[in-house]
Amino acid sequence: MNNKYLIRALASAHPVIASGLLGICSLITLSNRKFRTYAILICFSLILRESAIIFIASACIVYRQRKVFLASLPALILFIGNYGLHYLQERKLLLNDQALLILNNCGQSFVLNLDHILSFFINRFFYYPHFVFLIVLSLVLVIYKKRCDLFFSHKLISSLLIVSLGHSLFFALYGDTATRDIFMSSASLIIAIGIICFHLLKDSPSVRIILSLAIMILGVSSIIKIHSSKGYFNKIERTATALKEMAQFLTLFRANNPDKNIVAPNPISRYMNNPFLGYVKKPLNLTWYGGFIKTAKLGNPDVLVYIHYSEMNDFVINMHNYGQRENFKPIYQNNIYKKNTLMVYSRE
Repeated sequence: MNNKYLIRALASAHPVIASGLLGICSLITLSNRKFRTYAILICFSLILRESAIIFIASACIVYRQRKVFLASLPALILFIGNYGLHYLQERKLLLNDQALLILNNCGQSFVLNLDHILSFFINRFFYYPHFVFLIVLSLVLVIYKKRCDLFFSHKLISSLLIVSLGHSLFFALYGDTATRDIFMSSASLIIAIGIICFHLLKDSPSVRIILSLAIMILGVSSIIKIHSSKGYFNKIERTATALKEMAQFLTLFRANNPDKNIVAPNPISRYMNNPFLGYVKKPLNLTWYGGFIKTAKLGNPDVLVYIHYSEMNDFVINMHNYGQRENFKPIYQNNIYKKNTLMVYSRE
């Protein structure tokens, strides 16, 4: 853990997990009418990740009570105040890549691509066997008990499902995403399923407790395992080290080719353009290729930089196919692990 690039990579990637868990806990405490605890938890959640605003929206939509709005008000004031102060100081909005893209492409960003949306939900929620099992189990119980009304009458279930659907729908439209980005959606869905089973198996107290706990533990632990296992940290460390080595190559390349249009997806473009993250001493001015898959334009790149791996997203696939069509040649490669390789391609 002495690798400073690893530490910075983890610091930039993992707040979404803590923010998601805090947001879910805030909704649980709200369902028990502990308004002060809810207010504290949602504040911390929103501090860690701005997308936690979905928890406040869900709470206000489901409960529609003055007390809920007042309990949410401190977090909203903190949220607006932080963005307002940044704007007064910098004269520009404090936005991440996704939000900035929406702002800059207001009338064009939300292009509904049914195939992309369906493939996103299938790959995220129906690809893994435990997700399929949990979803089918809850639906069977709801239908068998004839309690479809539970989705609307039980406020905690309703609010968790709104978080899951609302947060994941954004990323279904947005193509440049990672597994961690839908942690809020996945965890909220799993906990909602656990509550459904707990509620519907009230005739068998021991069974419902064991089953509900097993569902929550299985679901949440399986998601967290993706981000916290020893193998995962080893991969992150190897990736961070490989990125630093590539940054040294690109720094020299940029010095010799100041006018070349170097294109890279997120997060490589962010790492190479932000000295704070520790990979470069000054921005290399890489062009970011990402955002909403139907509106993103690759343009006319001279150099393509990306990680070639087995499950490439739409943007990396587009870059790879473009490079093959235009006869780009590899000028740098660094194998990270297995089939994951950092690649730099250039026109002949």
